[in-house]
Order: sequence, then structure tokens, then C-alpha cells
Amino acid sequence: MCMKVARLASEAAGTSRSWSQLLRCGTHLLDSTHCVTQASQSVARCAVNVPSDLIPLLEKIKTAEGMTRQAVSATRDLMQCTEIISERGLKATELSNRLLQQSKELADTLQSVAGAEEMSSFACRTMAKTYEGLASLARETADATAAAAVMVGDAQKNAHVLKEILDKLQCKAKAKKETSDREDDAKGADTSSDEEDAETPKDRACSNRRLLLKLNTEVLDLQKEMRNLISSNPSLMPEIGVVQKEWIFRLAAELVEQTKWTFSMLGLHGENGPSTWDEAMQETLRVLQAAANWDGFATPALDARILRAAALVDANLLSKMLQDALQACEDSTPPGDTLDQGDARHRYLEAVGLLCRHGTAEAVAVHA
Repeated sequence: MCMKVARLASEAAGTSRSWSQLLRCGTHLLDSTHCVTQASQSVARCAVNVPSDLIPLLEKIKTAEGMTRQAVSATRDLMQCTEIISERGLKATELSNRLLQQSKELADTLQSVAGAEEMSSFACRTMAKTYEGLASLARETADATAAAAVMVGDAQKNAHVLKEILDKLQCKAKAKKETSDREDDAKGADTSSDEEDAETPKDRACSNRRLLLKLNTEVLDLQKEMRNLISSNPSLMPEIGVVQKEWIFRLAAELVEQTKWTFSMLGLHGENGPSTWDEAMQETLRVLQAAANWDGFATPALDARILRAAALVDANLLSKMLQDALQACEDSTPPGDTLDQGDARHRYLEAVGLLCRHGTAEAVAVHA
């Protein structure tokens, strides 16, 4: 799709209405590259996490009895996948970051010249060449993402095969015991089925909600206790290495770049996207406030959990990143948008302060 848009832009560069067509092509190209970036980052994160996700399965091999040739072969295939899957995931991440940066630069350029009715033929040709370069990078990113996705699929397939084999081995070793357990479970299932029939869906929903609230409260209490223990005695936790910190803040930087991207695209989508600074800020505030609500949400969304982890590792660095992002968002205010940003800015900075308060307190305790 990106290459098709770039070819259309090249063909339009020599026509009388080239500038207006180039602007439309640029908007479509940015939308396409944004989709590529989102997909690439998602696949890359999945690929990088695959080796750690497979550890529990590989641990089961140690206790498996009567390993067959088929089980050994499946284990070998799985290990071969894990050897190269992280490398492909890192390559997809690198290309995705480059694509995101170049897309941001092109969006800034288009925003600065969007009001012009016409440009010189040289400027049109230059813009078309820029589109071609960005489209080529998008294609390269998509290819790297596809390669990583293939390896993820292979790893999942091999893991599924190995899991089935290990389960069969375990079943054979405990056949008699499981037969007795199945009979007991069947009797228990009949009893629980009768009880469920007597319970209405509304009652079940209320019961589930009460259980979730109770679990949330228990987890919050445990999290608070752990933070207090670590704050008073940091040696209880192993030291976080440079590589671990780099990975956490690489994810946090991706979230910050996504926020900047939303504001850089203001006014380029018309009715299909945020038209005011305040609209674009709402989603950012929701994520930030959820992350900052340490005493309300035990397990918020993934984006908020990433920000919490970064705040615990280095609160000052995260606070600076988020404040710089706010400044960049304010600089992206479209001409004519006279909305008072004071309230949104106050809520944003308040959420940043609440988010980083635990990490800052722990840093003070460590230095003390």
C-alpha cells in the first residue's frame, strides 16, 4: 500500500494539480506507515518475549519420564526457533523505530506547508522522492516483521507439539490415578452443575464482580507492603542492570512517541481523527492517570504497567520524558486552536507527580 501511494505521488508530481494531490498522498502514506509501525512493534515485542515465555514448558522436560524420540525431536526444533527469534524481533524493532521517526518528520513537514495552495515543481518532485524513501523503509519494516511473525508462529507450533507430547507422557505415568480422579470429578461436576443451574446470570455476575474487587484489594495491599519493604531496605531486591533498564525505557519511549504522533497528526485527518488539542489529550490522560492510581488499580492496562515499571526503576528520568512529551504536544497545537490548555496541563503534571512518587521516594531511601 505504501509503495502504491508513493507511485501515485510520483505520477502526480508533474500535473497541474500536483500539490493538492501530493498532500492527500502524504496523509494516506502516513496512515499506512503508522499501521506498519503499530503492527511491527506488536510483533517485535511478542518475538522478544517468546524465549522467556517458553521457560515453564522447557522446565517440564526435566521432570518428564520416558522421553521418546519424538519428544527429543520436538524439543530440538523448539530450541532452534528460540535461537533466532530474538534477533529477528530486535531487527523489526529497530526498523520500526526508524520508520516512526521518519514518519514524524514528514508529518511535521506536511503540517508546516499544509496551508499552501501551490508549490514549485522542484518542491513537488522532492516531496515525491521523500514519499518513495519512506515507502521503501515501510516495506523493509513489513518484511522484517513478517519474518519475525513466521518465527513466532513456528515457535508456537513447536511448543504446542511438545506440550502435547509431554502431556501424553504424563498421562501414561499416572493413568490409574487419573482414572480415579476423573470419576470423582464427574460426581463433583454433576453437583456443581445443579448449583449453577440454580444461580441466575445476574447473581453470577455480581459474585464475580465482588470477587474481582476483593482480589484487587488484596493485590493492592501486597504491592503496597512490597514497596514499603523495598523502600526501607533496597538490598532485598537484586540490582537492576543497564540492559534491563534499557529495555524498560525503550518501551516507555515507544509510548511517548505514540503520544507525540497523535498530536503531530492533528488536523490532517479531518473528521476521522482528533481535531483539537483537548481531544487528543484525553486518551493520554486516561493512560497516565490509570498508571498513577497506585492505590486503585492493581493491574491496569499494559501501557500503564510499563509506565509504572519505568517509574520504579528511574522516576526522575521518566518524569523528564513525560514532561518533554507534554511540551512537544503543546508545541503541536494547530493554528487557530484557542482552547485553554491550563486544566489539561495541570491534570497531566499532577498524574506525572503521582506516578513517580514511589520511585522518587525509593531513590531518596537508597541515597540515604
